[in-house]
Amino acid sequence: MNINFLEGKWRLVNLPFPAFQQWTLHEGGELEGVGFQTEPTGDTTTFEWFKIYREGGELFFYSKVQGADFLVENTMMATEITGKSVTFVADSVDFPSEIVYNVSSDRELVMSMSGVMEGKEQVFEFQMIKE
Repeated sequence: MNINFLEGKWRLVNLPFPAFQQWTLHEGGELEGVGFQTEPTGDTTTFEWFKIYREGGELFFYSKVQGADFLVENTMMATEITGKSVTFVADSVDFPSEIVYNVSSDRELVMSMSGVMEGKEQVFEFQMIKE
Protein backbone atom coordinates (compact mmCIF):
# COMPACT_ATOMS: atom_id res chain seq x y z
CA MET A 1 0.00 0.00 0.00
CA ASN A 2 2.74 2.43 -0.93
CA ILE A 3 1.70 5.56 -2.82
CA ASN A 4 4.89 7.54 -2.23
CA PHE A 5 5.13 8.01 -6.01
CA LEU A 6 3.04 11.17 -5.50
CA GLU A 7 5.80 12.89 -3.51
CA GLY A 8 7.23 15.98 -5.23
CA LYS A 9 6.06 18.87 -7.38
CA TRP A 10 3.85 18.05 -10.36
CA ARG A 11 2.95 20.44 -13.18
CA LEU A 12 -0.34 19.85 -15.00
CA VAL A 13 0.61 20.18 -18.67
CA ASN A 14 -2.63 19.91 -20.66
CA LEU A 15 -4.33 23.02 -19.30
CA PRO A 16 -4.45 26.52 -20.83
CA PHE A 17 -3.20 28.04 -17.54
CA PRO A 18 -0.43 27.17 -15.05
CA ALA A 19 -1.45 24.58 -12.45
CA PHE A 20 0.61 22.55 -9.97
CA GLN A 21 0.35 19.99 -7.18
CA GLN A 22 3.08 19.73 -4.53
CA TRP A 23 3.04 16.58 -2.35
CA THR A 24 5.16 16.16 0.81
CA LEU A 25 5.70 12.80 2.52
CA HIS A 26 5.59 13.02 6.32
CA GLU A 27 6.89 10.59 8.91
CA GLY A 28 4.43 7.75 9.29
CA GLY A 29 3.53 7.74 5.58
CA GLU A 30 1.00 10.58 5.48
CA LEU A 31 1.10 12.68 2.32
CA GLU A 32 0.11 16.33 2.39
CA GLY A 33 -0.33 18.39 -0.72
CA VAL A 34 -1.27 21.76 -2.11
CA GLY A 35 -2.44 22.62 -5.57
CA PHE A 36 -3.03 25.89 -7.29
CA GLN A 37 -4.08 27.35 -10.61
CA THR A 38 -3.07 30.80 -11.79
CA GLU A 39 -4.13 33.30 -14.41
CA PRO A 40 -1.58 34.60 -16.96
CA THR A 41 -1.37 37.70 -14.72
CA GLY A 42 -0.02 35.49 -11.91
CA ASP A 43 -3.16 35.77 -9.76
CA THR A 44 -4.14 32.50 -8.05
CA THR A 45 -7.66 31.49 -9.10
CA THR A 46 -8.00 28.18 -7.24
CA PHE A 47 -6.20 26.83 -4.20
CA GLU A 48 -6.39 23.20 -3.09
CA TRP A 49 -5.22 21.45 0.06
CA PHE A 50 -4.93 17.63 0.12
CA LYS A 51 -4.10 14.97 2.65
CA ILE A 52 -3.74 11.22 2.18
CA TYR A 53 -3.84 9.38 5.49
CA ARG A 54 -4.61 6.03 7.12
CA GLU A 55 -7.43 5.49 9.57
CA GLY A 56 -8.74 2.16 10.83
CA GLY A 57 -6.66 0.23 8.31
CA GLU A 58 -8.09 2.18 5.33
CA LEU A 59 -6.47 4.85 3.15
CA PHE A 60 -8.29 8.17 2.68
CA PHE A 61 -7.92 11.24 0.47
CA TYR A 62 -9.17 14.54 1.92
CA SER A 63 -9.39 17.67 -0.21
CA LYS A 64 -10.40 21.26 0.36
CA VAL A 65 -10.71 23.34 -2.79
CA GLN A 66 -11.28 27.09 -2.77
CA GLY A 67 -11.95 29.38 -5.71
CA ALA A 68 -13.15 32.95 -5.96
CA ASP A 69 -16.77 32.00 -5.36
CA PHE A 70 -16.76 28.46 -3.95
CA LEU A 71 -15.35 26.18 -1.23
CA VAL A 72 -15.64 22.39 -1.53
CA GLU A 73 -14.48 19.75 0.98
CA ASN A 74 -14.45 16.05 0.16
CA THR A 75 -13.20 12.81 1.76
CA MET A 76 -12.70 9.73 -0.40
CA MET A 77 -11.60 6.17 0.42
CA ALA A 78 -9.03 4.19 -1.57
CA THR A 79 -10.69 1.27 -3.32
CA GLU A 80 -7.75 0.07 -5.40
CA ILE A 81 -4.00 0.46 -4.86
CA THR A 82 -1.26 -0.99 -7.04
CA GLY A 83 2.42 -0.12 -7.31
CA LYS A 84 1.60 2.40 -10.02
CA SER A 85 -1.91 3.68 -9.29
CA VAL A 86 -4.41 4.54 -6.60
CA THR A 87 -8.17 5.00 -6.93
CA PHE A 88 -10.19 7.02 -4.41
CA VAL A 89 -14.01 6.93 -4.33
CA ALA A 90 -16.60 9.07 -2.51
CA ASP A 91 -20.21 8.02 -2.13
CA SER A 92 -21.45 11.29 -0.64
CA VAL A 93 -20.71 13.77 -3.45
CA ASP A 94 -21.55 13.99 -7.14
CA PHE A 95 -18.27 15.49 -8.33
CA PRO A 96 -15.68 14.29 -8.10
CA SER A 97 -16.92 10.91 -7.00
CA GLU A 98 -13.70 9.24 -8.17
CA ILE A 99 -10.06 10.36 -8.43
CA VAL A 100 -7.36 8.15 -9.93
CA TYR A 101 -3.61 8.78 -9.95
CA ASN A 102 -1.89 6.51 -12.48
CA VAL A 103 1.91 6.57 -12.95
CA SER A 104 3.18 6.47 -16.55
CA SER A 105 6.90 6.77 -15.67
CA ASP A 106 9.16 8.16 -12.91
CA ARG A 107 8.34 11.70 -14.09
CA GLU A 108 4.86 11.36 -15.59
CA LEU A 109 1.43 10.50 -14.28
CA VAL A 110 -2.21 10.94 -15.23
CA MET A 111 -4.81 12.11 -12.75
CA SER A 112 -8.43 11.58 -13.68
CA MET A 113 -11.50 12.97 -11.94
CA SER A 114 -15.00 11.73 -12.68
CA GLY A 115 -18.54 12.06 -11.45
CA VAL A 116 -21.85 13.74 -12.18
CA MET A 117 -21.78 17.46 -12.95
CA GLU A 118 -24.80 19.40 -14.18
CA GLY A 119 -26.72 16.13 -14.51
CA LYS A 120 -24.18 14.45 -16.80
CA GLU A 121 -21.34 12.01 -16.17
CA GLN A 122 -18.07 13.89 -16.68
CA VAL A 123 -14.47 12.66 -16.86
CA PHE A 124 -11.43 14.95 -16.85
CA GLU A 125 -7.85 13.71 -17.36
CA PHE A 126 -4.82 15.74 -16.41
CA GLN A 127 -1.31 14.92 -17.61
CA MET A 128 1.26 15.71 -14.93
CA ILE A 129 5.06 16.07 -15.19
CA LYS A 130 7.34 15.90 -12.13
CA GLU A 131 9.56 18.95 -11.80
